[in-house]
Amino acid sequence: MDRNAQGMPDGGGLNYRTAIRGMKQTVSVDMNEVVGKKDILFICLDTLRYDAAIQEEAAGRTPVLNRYGPWVKCQAPGSFTYPSHHAMFAGFLPCRHDVKNMADRELLFYPSAIGLRRKVPKGAYAFCGSTIMEGLAKDGYETWCVGGVSFFDKRSDMGKVFPGYFQKSFWTPSFGCMVKESTRNQVDFILNKISDIDSAQKEKHIFLYLNIDDVGVKSPAIVP
Repeated sequence: MDRNAQGMPDGGGLNYRTAIRGMKQTVSVDMNEVVGKKDILFICLDTLRYDAAIQEEAAGRTPVLNRYGPWVKCQAPGSFTYPSHHAMFAGFLPCRHDVKNMADRELLFYPSAIGLRRKVPKGAYAFCGSTIMEGLAKDGYETWCVGGVSFFDKRSDMGKVFPGYFQKSFWTPSFGCMVKESTRNQVDFILNKISDIDSAQKEKHIFLYLNIDDVGVKSPAIVP
């Protein structure tokens, strides 16, 4: 997520209703071939800057992630972790950095109850509920969260908000951003959890959100 690309107005010179009517009719991934048929992994590299990401790609240090494609410069839906996650969990994922209005936004997860448009974009997953997780749970998914930053640590009232969106949520101090091996600890934990799933549970698809905070304390703010 490029958190430097902030403050771009949704209106972009268009009337809001006009922009809504002109929203994309199709999405890049057919979510109808995903939801109900596959497990879903949602990874957030919290506070990752685009310039750092492409440097790592050019140096060949992110081969597994780049197996799925090159990094794309995007704007986060909020100015920092907390508002961004509220938006993402409601279906408003990061969009390309040059998007200036609602008509150009892609909604893989489409919140069907808020009146964005009458017709769901082709290929989008229309969910019912206040979050993606609630919608997926209604469609038979088990929803998991493995937290990283303090907004997921469940040690404060605010730190319980996001974990409360999931049926199962996990956090330990070993996942914290000040722990050098936090990402490895998270991945090892997930692999162990998955290996413990019994045959009956394996029949149920999982939506797993992973918040990786290892880049957070190493990603200083950019001063214009």
